[in-house]
Amino acid sequence: GHGLKHKLQNTHLLKKQRNRQTQESIDPFEEYNTSNYYHTREGDPPPAYTHSYYTSNQQFTLTFRKLLGMRPSAPISCTNSSSRVTHDRGSSALPNKHTWGVYMSRAVFLVTLVGVATLLGIGAHRLLTGTEERLAAEQFESISESALKVALTNSQRQKSGVVTLATIVEQSLPEAERWPLVHVNGYREMAQKVIETSSAWHMGFIPLVQVDRLAEFEDYAFNTVMKGDAITNRVWGMDENGQKYNETDGSTYWGSAHRIFTPFYQHSHSDVLFLMNWHSIEARGRLVDEMIECSELRAREMRDNAGNNDFSPRDCSVSTEIVDLYFRPIVEEPAVVVAQPIYPANDPTVMSGLVASATVWDRTFEGVFSSEVSGVDLVLSTDTQAFTYEVHNGIAILRGSGDLHDPDFDEYAHLVILSEPGNHSISSPRYTLTAYPSEDFFAIYKTNNPVIASIGAVCIIMFTSVLFFFYDFLVRTEFNHKESVSRARGQFVRFISHEVRTPLNAVCMGLQLLHDEVTNSSKGFSSQEDRDSSYSGSNLEERQKEHNQVLKQIRDLGQDILTNAQGAVEVLNDLLNYDKVESGTLHLELSVLPIFELVERTFAEFRQPARLKKIELTLDCESQRAETVASTDESPFAHIDLKAIGDSVRVTQVLRNLISNSLKFTPEGGKVCITTALEKTGQNKPAQSIRLYSGEEVNHPQGGVLRIEVMDTGAGMTANQLKNLFKEGVQFDVNELQAGQGSGLGLYISKGIIQQHGGTLTAHSEGKDRGTTFVLTIPLYDIPDTVKPGQAKLKRRVLDWNKLEPLRILVVDDSVVNRRLLTRLLERHGHICEEAENGRVAVERVKGMAHEGERFHCILMDYEMPELNGHSATRALRKFGCDSFVVGVTGTLFSEDVQRFMECGADAVLPKPLEMRDLMDIFVEHSVAGRGCDLSPGNE
Repeated sequence: GHGLKHKLQNTHLLKKQRNRQTQESIDPFEEYNTSNYYHTREGDPPPAYTHSYYTSNQQFTLTFRKLLGMRPSAPISCTNSSSRVTHDRGSSALPNKHTWGVYMSRAVFLVTLVGVATLLGIGAHRLLTGTEERLAAEQFESISESALKVALTNSQRQKSGVVTLATIVEQSLPEAERWPLVHVNGYREMAQKVIETSSAWHMGFIPLVQVDRLAEFEDYAFNTVMKGDAITNRVWGMDENGQKYNETDGSTYWGSAHRIFTPFYQHSHSDVLFLMNWHSIEARGRLVDEMIECSELRAREMRDNAGNNDFSPRDCSVSTEIVDLYFRPIVEEPAVVVAQPIYPANDPTVMSGLVASATVWDRTFEGVFSSEVSGVDLVLSTDTQAFTYEVHNGIAILRGSGDLHDPDFDEYAHLVILSEPGNHSISSPRYTLTAYPSEDFFAIYKTNNPVIASIGAVCIIMFTSVLFFFYDFLVRTEFNHKESVSRARGQFVRFISHEVRTPLNAVCMGLQLLHDEVTNSSKGFSSQEDRDSSYSGSNLEERQKEHNQVLKQIRDLGQDILTNAQGAVEVLNDLLNYDKVESGTLHLELSVLPIFELVERTFAEFRQPARLKKIELTLDCESQRAETVASTDESPFAHIDLKAIGDSVRVTQVLRNLISNSLKFTPEGGKVCITTALEKTGQNKPAQSIRLYSGEEVNHPQGGVLRIEVMDTGAGMTANQLKNLFKEGVQFDVNELQAGQGSGLGLYISKGIIQQHGGTLTAHSEGKDRGTTFVLTIPLYDIPDTVKPGQAKLKRRVLDWNKLEPLRILVVDDSVVNRRLLTRLLERHGHICEEAENGRVAVERVKGMAHEGERFHCILMDYEMPELNGHSATRALRKFGCDSFVVGVTGTLFSEDVQRFMECGADAVLPKPLEMRDLMDIFVEHSVAGRGCDLSPGNE
């Protein structure tokens, strides 16, 4: 019985507190005394924020404040001892739930900290590992670039060496008619000196011998040059099997068109190849043929350009593929042979011989890397061959034939072209040298730092966790009264709550009032007796006036609801535009603007609001009428060729913002004056080429600057307010520069828009209550009224909705309410509507209609939907042949979302909330009627 008594007392207490809460108006953001935070009397338990007597909105507010560390708006306190709760089994549930929630929150927080520590450790390990890899990559890039430059220099020295030796021979044997019975005195010594500077292995002097002079040459070479001390006195060649034979007629097994001999004559090191016919071996002989043919073409060009000092003879030198040098296996020693034709100095059009230089590639790589470098793979390759070298302690060691580097390191490759066809004859191979790092190279830069850092990060987090719980214990025992952090976090929340909730609150109240008015009005004729009595005599007229008054109130309420709802949407739009201005991604759709007409039209939009507020709104354009041409046209700006180039929507947005601000801060009976002035530029500026949104480029000179002033007699501003007016730091400070009803971002966004147009936006005021003047300037261009085809011109189209045929429309949206409301609005305009809850259902519905011979003229497609989203559904519709007019509807209007919708086949994209006038304009402009689906075979 005692426990039941306490339960009844508690129930009575809850009822009293519930009644008291429903009668009080609680401001969720009011400041309170800290002594009431938990309880009033010492020993009373803290209130549980989930008591059932709170409304859902109050419960959310209190919970939200608690999460932010802010004070609750209405503390629950017990005023006498009789109302205290006894902690028995039946009455302690609520405090226990609160305590359990606290413990659970701490447990979740601890688990979160452990997870964060783990993630931080992993992140630190990956970060430092990545840093080491980047360091290794940077070092490899530096090392490889330097090494490849040295390798390229060595390769170029090979070519310069053979050219140098050929030049020496040309100057030593200048008479072409003496060839081939010639030789170079001291050839071996000269060749060895050239080899020392060119990285070549050996160099040989080879004359061209015709068949009819073979015997004469053999005798001269053996007796005169070698003085009888040689291994042979006959020119010899090699067949396809590598067998030696004595040359007689100059024919070759590989079918050369030139019957000549190219015997090794004088050599830099050895006479083992003395009188070997280079031309008999196919790989070398084809190069000789190419040099002969190139030299013949060179001779003709020289004769044709005789006397032309600017003419430079072509280079007829050649190089081989990677070949083996005799008695040097190719797998062990890849080599290349470079041949340079010899043209005697007195007859430079006749090829009389050649100098051949053989180079082993590992000599080219000597001195390329420092001795500390290891773990680098070098791949020497042509179009048909490749060899891989491994660098160890700065020395390039041949690994084998083929590209043997690790493909995991392809992204770090650095390449240099050692020789191109342009450096020799056109058929010479293209040599490239590519450097790759290996695992050994990256291992040099790996340390234990990532492991140490990850362990240290985990230890720091765990130590911080211990400190946090210790700090939490101190906070729970001694409450901290400092709330600067909470106020800083709550500032943005208060702003959003005020600027977004205020218009939405008006919408909700307006809807409730509208509902009540309609309900009360419908009760006026609830019975047949009332209807009969109301239609008699003067009572009918009185009743009619009453209903007319109700209808007027309903209309006014609807307008207020719409205005406040649009205000909430404008706040969100301002936040989006603010982000775009901040990030520099605000996109302008440039077109040619008749700016004077735009100013006049924007001014006309505010005549009615100014009249309702009893503010004198004027547009002063006398300066334009005097400075330009006189006109009898109604428009004060007629026949003016100066126009702006910009985004008509954005410029109109700026003008509306300036005028609406002036009207808002000007009291009843005040004045707002808009003046325009044309300022000529001090000098003639050159024409500028500007690409319009349509893709066309216009090129017109700047003809001046339009100065637009918006002056009001309103609240004015202080010098400090003017200083901070356009700064980004004041946008969320509601108390500084505005009195609500907006995001506070309009001026910041407007200035960003005008600056992107090449103009300026400034403001000045003489002080509080002395009015404010905003000055906008925008450049003008001398553009005639006659608009070229394809050039955009700002005109106000009048679209006749009444002539629009009834359309069959499919409304696709996962929100039942949105589908229902949009369907009702469209049906009021005479259209036939069907609904689909997601993209998959929409695709099936369209296919089913097409198979039945029916079609939808238009499909309104939401962006985000379950199962199949809007842009994917649009792509599927276009894929099977649907030609219905698709309008994408999105709540974000991010450029990437709009672009994705258009790329998937949407004909237009509109933002939420959807404006019926915009949708109807699109229907008329694009002649939507008549479009549908064509299911041809294969499209199903």
